[in-house]
Amino acid sequence: MRCEKVMEMLSLYIDNELNEQEKNEIEKHLKACEECNREYEDLLTIKRLLSEAPILQLPKDFKEELHQKLVKCNTEDNLDNNDIIDLKDEKKKSKYKKKSNWKILYGIAAGILVTVISVSSLINLMNNDIETKEFAQMENKESRSEEAVPFNLAMEEANYKTDEEGASKQYSGANMKIARTNLKAKNRAADFQNEKVEEDIKAIPKKIISNGYIQLQVEDYDSTYNKLVNLITSKGGFVQNSNTSYKNSKTKKLEKPLKKGHLLLRVPKNELDNMFDEIKNMGSTTREDINTNDMTDEYKEIFGKRENLKLQEKKLREIMDNTKDFKEISNIEEELTQIIGEIEGLSQKLLTIDDLEALSTIDIYLDEIN
Repeated sequence: MRCEKVMEMLSLYIDNELNEQEKNEIEKHLKACEECNREYEDLLTIKRLLSEAPILQLPKDFKEELHQKLVKCNTEDNLDNNDIIDLKDEKKKSKYKKKSNWKILYGIAAGILVTVISVSSLINLMNNDIETKEFAQMENKESRSEEAVPFNLAMEEANYKTDEEGASKQYSGANMKIARTNLKAKNRAADFQNEKVEEDIKAIPKKIISNGYIQLQVEDYDSTYNKLVNLITSKGGFVQNSNTSYKNSKTKKLEKPLKKGHLLLRVPKNELDNMFDEIKNMGSTTREDINTNDMTDEYKEIFGKRENLKLQEKKLREIMDNTKDFKEISNIEEELTQIIGEIEGLSQKLLTIDDLEALSTIDIYLDEIN
């Protein structure tokens, strides 16, 4: 089948008005001819756009204007018929005129109606085409800029891509531009929050926890004990825990029973070394040790988890404020309860590390001897 013949029959083929043999021939030709297939695709697109085009309301006073034009055409037509038609029977003549006039009126009315609908559809198609091209250009520019600015978190990047796909399906034309603008604003806000968290993490100082251990033999347990309490108090520290006991049952029968005990002291970290030296001078040192533990990485990890949970909490509260669905609100409240509990637990861990880092620990074991 030739291309000219196929072009003529494409409309009938699309409207399913051909027999099976003609359909098969056209389908075979479309597979082999790229130009005809492109014309076929264009016709399908036009049909789809026309079917989606809304029916516009007729202009104001359309009926009155149409009536006046039809009356005018009717008058002119009557004059023409009087000059051309000459029937012997006046009744048949009048009947013929009326029948001819109505046919003309129907044709004119149909032509005007088709013209109005066609013009409205073409205007709508042109507007949609312009909006589509504008959006495509804008999307290409924004996609190039987005490639130069990677997101900080892979999870955030996935969420934003999903939001963009949803927006492109939901909106068209000007509404789609507004949706993309709002989405870009949310992306920039999220990037700013992530950058702020990263800056806060980088600003965290070293978290070095220092602990000391001393075993002392002393001649006067009570005197040494009191000296330790006074010393730690003067340095801004305190006794966190202490206990005292007799060394054995036999010492109770002695005039001066021997004692032993343990003190757990907390001292500001900058006073640890001086305190350690002064304590060693209070007796005979049998064992001593100072060790340090760097908790910086663990602290930063806990801090980052807590801040991310706070961002999740903020987003959930925003969603809950903008929804009226009772079930959704209930689910959000349940999730918020879990997140808030995790935030409190992580905050407590950070406080513990801060406390251990600010105040060093000294374990002292006193052993009274004769």
